Amino acid sequence: MGSCWINLADPSTEEIDRVHTLTGIPREFITDPLDKDERTRLENDEGITQLIVHVPYHEPHENVITFHTIPLCIVLTETNVVTICNRQTPVTSTFLDQIRRVCSPEDQFRFVF
Repeated sequence: MGSCWINLADPSTEEIDRVHTLTGIPREFITDPLDKDERTRLENDEGITQLIVHVPYHEPHENVITFHTIPLCIVLTETNVVTICNRQTPVTSTFLDQIRRVCSPEDQFRFVF
């Protein structure tokens, strides 16, 4: 398998298992960002880098505060970029899709920046 970008939005247990098996990413790197209270951080485990940031999302049914933030995780393996979030957000659906068009996942750090 060549370099690729895998985007997980509200992944099922089966999707988590499959990505874990195919990429060798530690399971907690995949499941930690699904907790809405996960903190922002950067970790490295045996050459696999995890970056968790918070991104905005819109709650249209709320009257007072319509925007919140949730964790978005970017995991870099030797050949892949994996993004993980507990819901689809404009960051993952629009912004990252545009980045993918101009920057290959092979250039991982440029892809992340």
